[in-house]
Amino acid sequence: MPWLGAFLRNRLIRRSDACLFYGPTSKTQYIASGLSAERLFVAPNAIDQTSIASARAAWADPARQAEFRRQEGLGSGPVVVYLSRLEHEKRPDVLLDALAAIGRTRGDVRVVFIGKGSERDALEAKARAMGLSERVVFAGPIYDDERLAPWCSVGSCLVQPGALGLSIFHAFGFGLPVITSGNMAIQMPETEALIDGDNGLFYEHLNPDALARAILRIVDDDALRATLQAGALRTVSGPGGRNVQGMVAGFLDAIRWVAARRGRA
Repeated sequence: MPWLGAFLRNRLIRRSDACLFYGPTSKTQYIASGLSAERLFVAPNAIDQTSIASARAAWADPARQAEFRRQEGLGSGPVVVYLSRLEHEKRPDVLLDALAAIGRTRGDVRVVFIGKGSERDALEAKARAMGLSERVVFAGPIYDDERLAPWCSVGSCLVQPGALGLSIFHAFGFGLPVITSGNMAIQMPETEALIDGDNGLFYEHLNPDALARAILRIVDDDALRATLQAGALRTVSGPGGRNVQGMVAGFLDAIRWVAARRGRA
């Protein structure tokens, strides 16, 4: 009963001293519903970027990247990274359709699926049926940043055709622009961090040709790719970035406001 959960959540928020949100959109919605802005705070959901930054630096050497490409049979062309569970709501199948469309103009683009899930067998079968097996790698689940780093270091972008969550911050930490669906109704709160043209691109929901065009925009345009890479890193860097420090700052702002209101140090 989704309505019951929404009712209880709204009731709790209205009775609380202060409320924290994952992102600014929810805060704005509650302000519009009549809640006082001064008691609403944002603690952006994020991940610790420390190990990602270290792993990214360790794989910055082009010679090391070239050797990794050789070992994994990735060739010298663009690599598109998928980093999430292989489940229907993530729509990894749309990425295969987009890869087929890309092949009409250039056949050197490869896709790496990192993750596990119930859709893997079907995706492998689809890749074979479409003649894409030589251009698709199923790397399995990888949770360690040091093991993720080589795949991301050779990647041109991260693509998630369906619902996108915390993997956006892994991508940004490795300097990967992100492409995902522009249908915000199916997106997780973390997708608020994606700014079209600054750190990634939105595509028309579940349209493989539109997804193919978005991928080609990044892999074919060095200047655009460099701009998006810089934007990705900037999004998760510094005191105001989408990182643990920014998340903690949001919690502290709320705690200090409530403490001051109740006359406590």
